[in-house]
Amino acid sequence: MSNKDKKIRWSIKTSDILALTAIIVSLFSLNNSIRQTKLQEELQYLNKKENQPIFYLNYYLDNSKNNSKDDYDTDVLKNLNVGREVLSINVKCRTFIEMGLKPNQILYIPVTGYYEKKSVGGLIGEIETYFVPGNIQSLLNLREDIRYNNEYGLLYGFDIEKFVLITYTDIYGEYHELYFRNEDQCSKEFYDTVVQKSNQILKRRKSFNLDDLTLKIIKENIE
Repeated sequence: MSNKDKKIRWSIKTSDILALTAIIVSLFSLNNSIRQTKLQEELQYLNKKENQPIFYLNYYLDNSKNNSKDDYDTDVLKNLNVGREVLSINVKCRTFIEMGLKPNQILYIPVTGYYEKKSVGGLIGEIETYFVPGNIQSLLNLREDIRYNNEYGLLYGFDIEKFVLITYTDIYGEYHELYFRNEDQCSKEFYDTVVQKSNQILKRRKSFNLDDLTLKIIKENIE
């Protein structure tokens, strides 16, 4: 092999090595860039998470009669934000009587007059307070009416289900929805299922005032 041929082969090999090196460097730079982007995204996510509100629903009993007896007849709800401040917030409360008039039956009866907004705070700390004086007694009165007038005096479950929907805009301008069932957070799907079941059994009315509600009214308005 002539010296000229050797030089050509060496030149080809050198160019191949340089091209391969360039590809490796390019891939390394691309991989490093991807890692940096992912790291920045993770840091941004963590930063956003640290700057989110933390909502806490505080339920407690109160004495609306203001006497010295332990006559706790009122269920009070306080909505608290113990996390970061938000740009805006909206809170909605819905209450349902969960009950059955016969075995294996579950009815969700939407009621008003159990909670009403009584005070409004700020965007952090105590946000809103809900109650109606004597709402527990109104609930007990309904339960007794159903027991007394239902067939054989039977009542298959009776409870108050409290749902709270919190919508807010965080400090980054992003919109969020949170659903709570009593004290605990629940899914939107579960909330929608309860509302759907409630709508399916009602004929005409979409809600009932708790103080006026009786078994007779319930039977007249369910399918």
